[in-house]
Amino acid sequence: DMTVAGTVNGNDCTGGLVGSASDLEIENVSSSIDVHGNASIGGLVGCYTAERSGTDIISSTVSGDVSGLGDRVGGYIGYLDGYLDGELRITENVFSGTLDGSDWSYGGL
Repeated sequence: DMTVAGTVNGNDCTGGLVGSASDLEIENVSSSIDVHGNASIGGLVGCYTAERSGTDIISSTVSGDVSGLGDRVGGYIGYLDGYLDGELRITENVFSGTLDGSDWSYGGL
């Protein structure tokens, strides 16, 4: 369980919880944070590499503004990369913030 709040300004791979991560499980996180950067900007994680199954984002809430000047802007993850032999579960989550991407490829998750 974790709560984060405030503002994060960065360049690439900027996230409200962590900038860049691999094989991370996120559960019961409440984020009320504004995240601004260039590309690969996420409300929780900027750049995420998944190399195994069982990597999950569960029961987490993100609110605040998430914006990027480039592409790959997401409410939870800005950029997801990797080989998943199984599944990435994103369940029981709420995104109630706003997204602003000035280029292609942005969405709520």
